[in-house]
Amino acid sequence: MATKVEKKSGTSIWKVARWAVLMALIAVIFLMLQKPAPSSGSAASVQELVTAAKSFDAKLIELEKAHEQGVNGTSVEITENELNGLIQRSAGQLPSDASSPSKPPVEPAGNVPQIAMTGEEITGQFIAQPYGKDVYVTISAKLSAENGHLVVHPTGFKIGNLTIPASMVDGFLQKKFAEPEIQEKMKLPGFIRDVRIENGKMVIRS
Repeated sequence: MATKVEKKSGTSIWKVARWAVLMALIAVIFLMLQKPAPSSGSAASVQELVTAAKSFDAKLIELEKAHEQGVNGTSVEITENELNGLIQRSAGQLPSDASSPSKPPVEPAGNVPQIAMTGEEITGQFIAQPYGKDVYVTISAKLSAENGHLVVHPTGFKIGNLTIPASMVDGFLQKKFAEPEIQEKMKLPGFIRDVRIENGKMVIRS
């Protein structure tokens, strides 16, 4: 009789454990598919982003001219709007001129990162679509420059609202960053010596 009770008790515990694991998996999937809070603190208008993208161009030209004139140690500060404006313009999400009516405002595509900068970190949020389902991915990192290339040091990683330790994904991300195609995209212009995030702005130095 005792054996039967023990066997029944063991079976019950196993059933409870299976249900607990199942509920935990459901909770993880739910967190992964949830839409997190936007990475950027403020939403800029199309006109503001177009103007900001042009401001980015002007600052980079200023840095290049200083380098050509032999002025070392020059730096420029890039704001969130300037960086987001550049990214969205490069992705064809902005008209070339804010006053031009030829192209109506376009909602940023899911694969166009939305950027925020806080303290010494930059955070990018974009949408991946595994199996046709939108999944929000958020990556935070610190930046530097080495051998003429941008270097990304991940500090945070989220899928939906599920936080994953950066140490768990750093190896995978570094392998991706090391791929020739990605390295080509991360190659910096010859006049840029360093890139950092400082006080919520991207500081580019010649």
